[in-house]
This record gives sequence, structure tokens and C-alpha cells, in this order.
Amino acid sequence: PMAATRVGTSAACGQRSRCAATASGAQNFAAPDIRVQGSSHATLSGLTPNTMYYIVVRAGDASENQDSNTREIMLRTSAAALRITTMALLDGTQDQPYSATLQADGGQPPYRWEQTAGALPPGITLDSSGVLAGTPTTPGGYTFTVTVTDAADATASREFTVNIATPELNIITAMLPDAQVCRPYLHTLQAQGGQTPYKWSVTAGDFPSGFLLGDDGVLSGESHLPGRYTFTVEVEDANLTTA
Repeated sequence: PMAATRVGTSAACGQRSRCAATASGAQNFAAPDIRVQGSSHATLSGLTPNTMYYIVVRAGDASENQDSNTREIMLRTSAAALRITTMALLDGTQDQPYSATLQADGGQPPYRWEQTAGALPPGITLDSSGVLAGTPTTPGGYTFTVTVTDAADATASREFTVNIATPELNIITAMLPDAQVCRPYLHTLQAQGGQTPYKWSVTAGDFPSGFLLGDDGVLSGESHLPGRYTFTVEVEDANLTTA
């Protein structure tokens, strides 16, 4: 939002005043910007918040006669109200890196951020610059409040919710090593995602005689029949999700 400063004049009723505003350090005093009749007021709009301005006033009458003297009025516009502009945060995934930066404007920088209520997802921290970062370790929904403080100790707060999802369950073993007849065989199937512990089973196909697939994914045994065997395995996690 643009700040506005209300400027009055000391001209007597029936006279006119002209005024011009310039930011500190500038020298554009020559061209009047506003004419004010009598004891009325004018509003200077479009001024930059938290900026020093000089208001130059010259009195004149209805016949355009002007006072040879001017009066300079110094003022500083107030800072815009401090506010958090980040409206929502992205959700995350368990065991996957997470990073988000909170944003604010107004007030007087620099800003300092902190968590003031609720609970961040385990594994994620908020630093004083407003960066949320880490690797979340526990799925679930987490609601917390953050507060930003500016250099003048003004504050603004907002509540956020971040949901941490469980990674998609999938089997990462792509191929099994071949076995030899009458030789012990041992290989462990691997999965990732979902919620441990896992439970494995054979659901279809031609499973080698003499072999066993344990709940823990260990495929073991000894076969006396050579051949090619194709079968399907399934893994189930603690949430009864399968892959």
C-alpha cells in the first residue's frame, strides 16, 4: 500500500499556497505539485514508506502574486505495517529433503523468524532468516505458528500446516541371481517407501520346488529340478499398502 501524508498550509483565508514534495537528497523544488485554497488541506499520495521528505510551501494570492519566501517542512513517512506474505507451505515426504523460505514485507528490515507455537515436523528446523529445512522423519500433519520480528521489534505471526507423506511403497529388487541345482540358495528381496515393517509373499507363478520366501523377504532353499521359474512376489507394509 502507498503511504499518504496530509499537508496543511499556514496561508490566510483567501490566499492560495503551492507546495512540492521531494525525497531526501533530491533537489526538485522548482515545480509546484499541489495548489491549496485557503485553509483547506491536500493529500500527498504515492510517497514511499519510511522515507524522509521535504515539503516546500510558498504563499500566493488570488491574483497569482507570490511570496518571495518559501517554508520547508521536513517529515518522514511511516513504514508499512509488518506482515507475513507467505500464505501456505508445501507438503513434504518422509526421508526426503525439505526446504522452504518464509517471506515478509513492511516494517523495518532486517527480520528475525522463530517458531512460537505448535510443532514442526521432526527433522525440520526453522532458522532466524526464515528458512525451513531438513529431512522429515515421521509422517503426519503438523501445525505450528511462526513469528517475524523487525528491527523496531514489531511482530507479525501466521499459522501453517505441513503434511508429511509416507513415500510410495515399491520393490527395488529388479532381478534375482540364478541358482544351481543341489546348491544352497540365499537372497534377500528389497523394498522402499511405505511404512515398515514389510511382509513378503508369493502371489502367482511357478515357484521353484524346495525354495521358501520368508515374511522378511529372504528367498532361500535348494532345488533338485533344473528349469526356468517365473513367479510374482508381493510386499505389504504396516499400513496394508501393497506393491
